Amino acid sequence: MNRKLGKLFRWYDRFGFNIQIFAIFVCAILVVGLITSVFLTRVSSSIIYEHQIRQGLKVTNFMARQTEVALLFQSADVASDIASSIIDLPDIKGISIRTNELVELFSIGNYFPEGSLGVLPEMPLLVAESNNVWVFSAPVYSNQGEHDQLISPQNEHRTFLLGYISILIAKDSQNQLINSITKNNLWTAGLLVLFLALLMWVSSRAMRPIKDLSKIMMSAQGAEEAVLCDVYGPKDIAQMQKAFNTLMEDLFDRSNQLKKAAQSAVKLANHDSLTGLPNRAYLMQHLQLLINRSKNENIMFAILFLDLDHFKAVNDTLGHDSGDLLLKAVSERLQTHVQDRDFIARLSGDEFTIILDSISDTKSVVAIAEKICHSLRRPFLFMRHEMFLTASIGISIFPNDGSDIKDLMKHADSAMFNAKASRDGFCFYKPGMEMVMSRRLESERKLRKGIEENQLQLFYQPKFDLSDASLVGAEALVRW
Repeated sequence: MNRKLGKLFRWYDRFGFNIQIFAIFVCAILVVGLITSVFLTRVSSSIIYEHQIRQGLKVTNFMARQTEVALLFQSADVASDIASSIIDLPDIKGISIRTNELVELFSIGNYFPEGSLGVLPEMPLLVAESNNVWVFSAPVYSNQGEHDQLISPQNEHRTFLLGYISILIAKDSQNQLINSITKNNLWTAGLLVLFLALLMWVSSRAMRPIKDLSKIMMSAQGAEEAVLCDVYGPKDIAQMQKAFNTLMEDLFDRSNQLKKAAQSAVKLANHDSLTGLPNRAYLMQHLQLLINRSKNENIMFAILFLDLDHFKAVNDTLGHDSGDLLLKAVSERLQTHVQDRDFIARLSGDEFTIILDSISDTKSVVAIAEKICHSLRRPFLFMRHEMFLTASIGISIFPNDGSDIKDLMKHADSAMFNAKASRDGFCFYKPGMEMVMSRRLESERKLRKGIEENQLQLFYQPKFDLSDASLVGAEALVRW
């Protein structure tokens, strides 16, 4: 070993001082370049890793918000649409959506590492990592998204755990980026042998696109529109920038589609599919909000419970298609007699509910009820045939006839039942009406039981002509 070193130094001593100094300088620069290259590679890898983790958490948190509707309605179809919208994006290899009872609602893509789905975080979290993939998980809570406007004030800050979403993200892009940076840094180290300043300039230029892209990634968090980066720098980094821009544009396009789908799902859940009017669930929510506001502001409102007279005969004679068309026409006429602040809902079948907001007295309610009855008396034209229809309306007033939903709806129904006795009219609730309804229902119940148990007996009472005492007929009587 010593002999070999001695020969090397003797060979080195053959060259002049300038050449020796140049050789030392070149070797020193080469060592500095190699050290700098290794250092820059490690720093770049660390920056990319941290930003990839933040990006994964951001995507997972974003998808958790989008998954709320699917878990709220336990809909695998909606979950499939949500998962399918990003499964084709770069590095997204798998998605698992589970309920709060850890029942899998939907899963797509590659298998998750063993044990990664068993971690139940309270916030978006990296729960597992291997050489090739990351596994991010996040809880999904209720009361987030645009449908929060339908939640009552006392519950608007309350959230409930609906389930969990896990996303499997590959490290392909990170590894490709790290390899690319390593090659660039090695090339830069070679250039340092020629000129140290040139190396510094090339290193700065090579790192600038990555730093700019990192800043863009940071600014993209919570942005209302797609944030794109400038495409420049080395070819592979430019390709990465183009891929990032494509990813952001596609992600926000899919996000807009998911928002529209969520809005449609909320509308379907709260509106009648035939008439487009609010349904019973939406009516109950609106009533609760209106009751709370009316109590605070000390105002009155009226509930009109409307039932179409003899509507079953329309379905039986003309068919359900004609009945559906008639219901649409009725809903259109009803909407012409209320103001924007009022509320119309279709409960079921031929039953509608109208809420008249902020009334001053019952005279205005009478006027609107009369207009509605008069409007429905006008003939409906279907297939060149005129159809005639009437309605019975029961009315209850807040707070006179009740201070909660149950009492107001029950009393309006009792008044409507009383209006049904004469039909084609309206009736305000009066105390004791429900007793009349209760007695009638009880009589009907007992009569049905009497028929089933053969408690009814038929008698024929003869009828005589008093002039000659002759039998002229008989009267049939049923005794119970």
